[in-house]
Amino acid sequence: MQQMRNLMRNALSSWQTLARFIFNGSAGSDAFPKLNPSLARLSVLSKAYAIHLPSLPLAIKSNPDPYVLRLLASLGTGFDCASSGEISNVLGLGVDPSRIIFANPCKATSFIRHAAKANVEMMTFDNSDELCKIARSFPTSKLIIRIHTDDTKALCRLNLKFGASLLAVPSLLTKAKELGLNVIGVSFHVGSGCFDSSAFVDAIRRSRTVFDMGREAGYEFSMLDIGGGFEDATFDATALTISGAVNTYFPDRKETGLRIIAEPGRYFVSKTFSLATNIIARRTPTSVESEAEKQENPDAPSVRRMLISPPE
Repeated sequence: MQQMRNLMRNALSSWQTLARFIFNGSAGSDAFPKLNPSLARLSVLSKAYAIHLPSLPLAIKSNPDPYVLRLLASLGTGFDCASSGEISNVLGLGVDPSRIIFANPCKATSFIRHAAKANVEMMTFDNSDELCKIARSFPTSKLIIRIHTDDTKALCRLNLKFGASLLAVPSLLTKAKELGLNVIGVSFHVGSGCFDSSAFVDAIRRSRTVFDMGREAGYEFSMLDIGGGFEDATFDATALTISGAVNTYFPDRKETGLRIIAEPGRYFVSKTFSLATNIIARRTPTSVESEAEKQENPDAPSVRRMLISPPE
């Protein structure tokens, strides 16, 4: 447990340091990392993210273990919830509703009503049907439009089912305006396990376009959610890439008070747990079977079967 606590604290320290650099105006300074040797590598990331730490939402689906949730809640993070059950679990920890984003673009009407009752105002959408449900069940919510991005370089491609195309955005914003709904920003996700940092550049560029579309529709967006997909092996490169993209497409973010948040759930928990299972049997083809298999399909891999059971 102590090892898990230390790993998660170290991961959170990365984000805390980046936030301090941005909001304290000390970007580019090497002084802060030298105070803590374990943060020294973050000196090259000083301009990486404009993270608003108290609202940094960690995706519950990455690991709903109660110990993990309690620990992260005590460290001041926010939470990305995808269902009413997840919202209830987080609220049960004493987390303020303002630290929760209902980041599911397709919600059951009962889930929306539950969010309204719990005062969880921030929620995402990517289609007109969702807007109609929200207008009926939670018209005072603060909406974030989820846009489609290129996630072809990710292990888990979320944009196959979520995200509005840039062509659809103007009509969705017009519909939201007609319904009297408050759209406050843009979100995207480059896919879980993204090892191509350039995907963030394209996504941030698209977000800038949507911000401009929002202004034309009568909105002044104040939030950008850059989603997840962060990997420890490419964290430095991704941070520098995002830094450049944010500076290019949102150079006035401090003046406008833009909040930039992220959803680094897997980044925090992927190294804190190991999956254990019991192997109870296996079937290895005999030499005769293997030879017959090769003759039938020379390019096919050899077949192995393992039976597993939960740890005792």
